[in-house]
Amino acid sequence: MSKPKGLVKQAVLVSIGSLVIMGLSFSLYVVLFRIMERLLFNPGGDLNHNFVSPLRMGYGLIWILLVLLLYRTRLPDWLKAVFLAGGLASLGAAFGVQAYQYPVLVIGLILSVLVVTVLLLRHRKSAWYHYFAAILATAASFLYTAPQ
Repeated sequence: MSKPKGLVKQAVLVSIGSLVIMGLSFSLYVVLFRIMERLLFNPGGDLNHNFVSPLRMGYGLIWILLVLLLYRTRLPDWLKAVFLAGGLASLGAAFGVQAYQYPVLVIGLILSVLVVTVLLLRHRKSAWYHYFAAILATAASFLYTAPQ
C-alpha cells in the first residue's frame, strides 16, 4: 500500500472509530447511571444521588485503566488509538462535569491529562494517529463540558 493511501486509511479508521467509541462510552455511562438510579430509588419517592460523583470518576478511571491494559496487547495499533480516545474523553467529561463550577480548573485538568498523554505517547514512540486520537478526545471533552 502506498504511503498516502496508508495515511488516509489510518486517519479514517481512527477518526470514525474514535467517534463511535466515544459515543458508546457516553451511552454506556448513561446506562450505568440509570441502573444505579433504579437500584437506589426509594419507594417513598426520595432519590439518593450520592452515587453520581463516584460513578462518574470511577467510570473515567476504569476507562483509562482499560486503555493502559489494551496498550500492552497485540491489538492493531489504530484500534489502541481509538480506545485511547474513548478513555480520554470519558475521563475529560468526568472532570468537566465534576468541576463544572470552576471552568479554569476543568480546562487545566483536561489539558494536564493531554500533556501527560502526549509525554507517554512520545516515550512509547507512538504513531501520529495516537496523538490525533488524544486531540479528538480533548476536543470532545471540551465540547461536552462547555457552558451552555
